[in-house]
Formats: sequence, C-alpha cells, structure tokens
Amino acid sequence: MSKKSTPEDFKPRFFIIDDDPIVSKVMEARLLAQFPHCEVTSTTQPVVAPDQHIYFVDNDFGG
Repeated sequence: MSKKSTPEDFKPRFFIIDDDPIVSKVMEARLLAQFPHCEVTSTTQPVVAPDQHIYFVDNDFGG
C-alpha cells in the first residue's frame, strides 16, 4: 500500500533565470533562508525548465 501524500510532503520548486550569477546566488540564498524545505535551481541562460512551480525571470536579460 502506498503512502498518501500530505501538504507537509509538498516541496515547492523555484527556478531562477538571470544572466547575473551573483544575483541568482543571492536570490537562491534568500529563498532557501525563507523556505528551507524548497528546491531552488538557477540558470544564466534564457531557458525554461519544465516541472517547476515558480519562475523568477530577469526582465532585463543581457542588460
């Protein structure tokens, strides 16, 4: 018999898209400090990863 999922089992996945790796790391650190149970992934390339819950996108990419 499989275990039933509960809200406590939910692990939000955040994805940061920013061409400045320093900004990405700062955002990652702040998110993990506020939401220690979440997963944070970042990239400096303008690509979208599937299966994420929340995306943070640089609105001045390359600028």
